[in-house]
Parts: sequence; C-alpha cells; structure tokens
Amino acid sequence: MLEKIELLRSKTNDYSVLIVWLHGLGAPAEDFKFLADNMSLPENLGVKFILPQAPAQSVTLNGGMVMPAWYDIVGLDRNAPQDIDGALCSLQEIESVIQSEIHNASRGVKVFLGGFSQGGALALLIATRTSHNLSGVICCSGYLLQDATPDTNQIPKHKPPIFICHGEEDDVVKKEWGFKAYDDLKHQGFDVEWRSYVHLGHSVTPTELNDISSFLTSKL
Repeated sequence: MLEKIELLRSKTNDYSVLIVWLHGLGAPAEDFKFLADNMSLPENLGVKFILPQAPAQSVTLNGGMVMPAWYDIVGLDRNAPQDIDGALCSLQEIESVIQSEIHNASRGVKVFLGGFSQGGALALLIATRTSHNLSGVICCSGYLLQDATPDTNQIPKHKPPIFICHGEEDDVVKKEWGFKAYDDLKHQGFDVEWRSYVHLGHSVTPTELNDISSFLTSKL
C-alpha cells in the first residue's frame, strides 16, 4: 500500500467529497498540501484530500537517479519508449487507494482524481480504464500516455468528465502534449474541458486553481 497524506477540510469532521491528487516526477506528496487551503470550494462542503506518495525508483531520463516516480521516463520526446507496465502498476495502486477510501467512508462520497505533470498523466490513464464511478478528473501540465490508449472495449462505461489545464510557456511538458490529450480523449467520447494560461510555465497558478475549483463545484 502506498504511503499517503490525509487532509480533512470540514467543520463537522465529516465529508462528502474525496479528492485524490497525484504529484509529479521527483516530488513529495506534501508539495500539494496547499490544495486544502487554496481551493475555492463551498465553505459548508466537507472535503477529504488524499495525497499518495509514489515509490522511489530509478528514472532513465535523469541518468538512473532514484526518485519518487509513478513510472519510468526514458525521454521527453513524444516518440521515446513509454513505461506502460510501470504506469499500469501505479494505476492499480491508486485504484486500491480509492477503493479503500470508498469502503471506509461513513457515507457515499463523490470522488475526484487529479494530478500534476506525471501525476496528471497517470490521472488521465486511470480515467480511461477506471472501475470506479469518478465524478471528475483533473490533469495539470500533463499528457496522455499514447502507448496505453485503451481499446474501445476497455474504456469504462461511465466516462468521467475531465478538465485539462496547461501553461502556454511550459518547457517541460509542452502545451501541445496537453492539447493532444484533450483532442484524443474528446474523440474517444469523453466530456473534456481545456484551459491554457499565458505566461505560465511548468507550475500551478491561483487562476488555474480557481478554474479547477469551478470545475469541481460544477460536478457536485
């Protein structure tokens, strides 16, 4: 089982919304603890945040350095080989986290899944294959793993709505990769929204957080 950080934003110690957020390559889960205090969600809404921690592994892109990663990355070129087996292994881990949280909740909860960069890519992969009835999926500065695009019979019957956002000046994960994810998922029949932000690189801004909050609120 993955290590994870749990944060509860509630006036009653109860919650009806669960947000699972996946960090990026080489980062700790705690990098996204700020979400609990900075998302503009209804004040009377009880929200539980789960921030899973990716296991440490050797990453080819970084010369074999060991760091937190959801799967190996060989290169930043779109034609570089992709570690689909590693990504699918992480998919199963996150599905288990979601299942455990649903089982332990005192009542039915709406489940949202989001992620940044590599975490966003994993979130999109899960969106195309999940066994859970997700209320929404968010991908920030991410992409769609092309080699893992499912066959039509693998796409879940319930297609979760998806929000993809990207900085126009991102020099790590190109904006075009994010837009291609939007375009590909739209053609697969998903309800997908796209936002890009001028002067934004490979990071998250308050404006972006407000848009994510609006997306989440619209799906409650």
